[in-house]
Amino acid sequence: MSTRDTIRPSGLSRRNRIERTINRFKQFRRIATRYEKRAENYSCRHKS
Repeated sequence: MSTRDTIRPSGLSRRNRIERTINRFKQFRRIATRYEKRAENYSCRHKS
């Protein structure tokens, strides 16, 4: 018996929503990381 057979349809819908939300957060983190690696941000942050 697979795991999918033991989960109710309402549980699948909730799991799908949670997985999509997690993937959305991962995508935002990629964008933020890319923005922070820009040279102008780096030089401004490290000026003394």
